[in-house]
Amino acid sequence: MREGGGVHHYVALDGLRGMAALLVVVTHISTRTELLDVFRIYGLGQIGVMLFFALSGFLMMHVTNGKECRDHWRNFLVRRISRVLPLYVFVVLLAFLTSFVYIDGRSLSVFGIQNFGEVIQHLALLKGNGVLWTISIEIFFYFLFPVFWWAKDKSLAHFYVLLIAVFVIQHMAYFVGGWGEVDVAFVGIIPRGHMFLLGMAIYPVVGLVKNRYVVFDVLFVLAVILVVLNLQDISSELFGYSVYIWKNPVVLLLICTIVAMGVNLKKVGCVLQNPFSIFLGKISYSLYLMHIFVLQALRRYTDWEVDDRLLYWSSCLVLSVVVSYLTYLFIERPFRSMLNARFCTSYQGVPV
Repeated sequence: MREGGGVHHYVALDGLRGMAALLVVVTHISTRTELLDVFRIYGLGQIGVMLFFALSGFLMMHVTNGKECRDHWRNFLVRRISRVLPLYVFVVLLAFLTSFVYIDGRSLSVFGIQNFGEVIQHLALLKGNGVLWTISIEIFFYFLFPVFWWAKDKSLAHFYVLLIAVFVIQHMAYFVGGWGEVDVAFVGIIPRGHMFLLGMAIYPVVGLVKNRYVVFDVLFVLAVILVVLNLQDISSELFGYSVYIWKNPVVLLLICTIVAMGVNLKKVGCVLQNPFSIFLGKISYSLYLMHIFVLQALRRYTDWEVDDRLLYWSSCLVLSVVVSYLTYLFIERPFRSMLNARFCTSYQGVPV
């Protein structure tokens, strides 16, 4: 953990976020090319999304630690939305423009956003084609979080009572089923919101740990292995049971363990705190959204997906990183700084 601008920053969680984004990207590429079968296992990419949500809940608790909701809620919302919204708007508009590009009579369309009405629906968080559904949920949760923050200001007891109550209500609604038929993107908070709650729940516990021990490394590695073994396709073959990962309590516990142990790794920390992992963490949001454009463009402009799948696989990965770095430099970072400087009551240039 390092300190910058008065805000403690968990470097390892940057690396973990980068690995989660890379997992999603590699899974999508492998599914299209049928290469590296291990990454085509159903649910592996979903683990990356679950990590994103749990990390988001954890970090929201972190950046509000020691601050009172009534004095800082406005800055919190501005900073969180300014981090996510500019690139999201850019991606939605770019996806719409790609629908007008035709190659050999086929549209380059990405995310299926083909008319102005769908643009408005996506910007209003009512629709979320492809990976965009996760951003609608993320932004919606930003507006819910101050309620938990207010409870946290009262006491940890108030916070956990509220969190458990919401978790129970959310799970009761979730297990009713049928949410996949509701065509309103932010309503996805009901079947997916528990990952934010779990990330929030472990933060006070992690804060009690002052030292790093090798046992944390062991638990981290063990949790990663067990998450993979509990994916539906693998668990059904090895253990004779198959539980959807978003409803599997073992997987939920293991995701929490990965996040909690990731903060305090001793030896294995080099996996998450090396320059490459940290770089991926920095561009992870761009990488998560922009790689789909690269996959689609290479599919339309080349025949590599059929004739040279290895070339397509490697080109998609490298170009996704390059394109994502560019959008980070010219979309994410400058617009975030501009919006923070304009709307935060006290902005010091520290990303939150």
